[in-house]
Amino acid sequence: WALIAQPGVTMTWPIVMFWSEFVHFEWNCMDDNTNEVLAKGTVCWVRRGHRGACYFKSEQLTFYRDVFAPQELLQLIQG
Repeated sequence: WALIAQPGVTMTWPIVMFWSEFVHFEWNCMDDNTNEVLAKGTVCWVRRGHRGACYFKSEQLTFYRDVFAPQELLQLIQG
């Protein structure tokens, strides 16, 4: 989620559905100034058993704008 949680962005979950063992939700990341959708995705998972273990998970992400990271974080991964 760190890639999606950019400054000035609000994350919303407009659709969440529960049916038996299945959970499906969609999410949007919206620019706080322009209301532009920067990224969106869907997630579906199947829970099995009473302990809430995730039996299967599928995720799709779509980015409409390049994401960025501060220079300090980039230096950490460059060594």
